[in-house]
Amino acid sequence: MKSRDIHHIVQAAAAARLINGAALWIAASEEPEATVGKAVDAFMLLAQGLLA
Repeated sequence: MKSRDIHHIVQAAAAARLINGAALWIAASEEPEATVGKAVDAFMLLAQGLLA
């Protein structure tokens, strides 16, 4: 496996863990609708950084 392939796997695993954490945060929130928006905004910023 090439180092570039490993880098993509690591990014995918990290993103999956962050999504899982966001889902837990949303589920535990008293205002899940508002929390979804915050989670999506944060993830989009993170994803843009990973793709840069």
